[in-house]
Amino acid sequence: MVHDGNRRWDNLQKRVASILRRLKHFIGQREEFETARDSILVWLTEMDLQLTNIEHFSECDVQAKIKQLRAFQQEISLNTGQIELVFRQGEALIEKSEPLDGAVLEEELEELQRYWQEVFGRVDRYYKKLTRLPVSNHAHTNAHTHSPSPSLQLADDELDCSDRDLDMDESADLSDLQWGDSSLPCPSSLPTSGSVLPPQADRSGRDTPASMDSIPLEWDHDYDLSRGLESAGGRGLGSERGRGQEQEEEYLRSAAAV
Repeated sequence: MVHDGNRRWDNLQKRVASILRRLKHFIGQREEFETARDSILVWLTEMDLQLTNIEHFSECDVQAKIKQLRAFQQEISLNTGQIELVFRQGEALIEKSEPLDGAVLEEELEELQRYWQEVFGRVDRYYKKLTRLPVSNHAHTNAHTHSPSPSLQLADDELDCSDRDLDMDESADLSDLQWGDSSLPCPSSLPTSGSVLPPQADRSGRDTPASMDSIPLEWDHDYDLSRGLESAGGRGLGSERGRGQEQEEEYLRSAAAV
């Protein structure tokens, strides 16, 4: 019985040692995978920061930026093999691990894949944007070339100004009409300016109701009012002097009679 116990103990130790070796091997593979994955993440993070600096904060010219982006592309080409190795290691660990551990490894691989696709895509898009920049500038220059010339715009402005001057001259001719004719009634009996119509004999067919309303019509207030005031004032003063003389004569006649 003692020999049987010793044999079983030895077998147990061998089994435990084998399990420990397997565990250490798997742990070593997992640690190697994590180390490689972390190094790639650090490298991608540094490239992402440098790309952001070049794209938004760098004061270098376009050629210098293109040169830096080409250096990034060379680094990507050199590290592509390492990235593929990390993915192969992760897939091997997923097959050998428990379902829960396999789900965690699969999530880590998906995160790494999304990140490197994002960074590599940014490098490629910005590189293409910089290489197409001279073409866009040329197109922009052509767009300015095909724009209307200042001389044509100046000619259009002069035509508009000449039309406006013609309308103003016609309005000024109407405003010079004198309303001081003796045959006309006094200003108080005249209708309002909205109902006054100028003579139509000398006007062309261009007049419309809107243009007729906009014509400034004025009549000579000083002339008409002064005539009315002088005539009315003369009649008033003459009647007052006549009444004063009559009263004075009556007073003298009454005094003589006494």
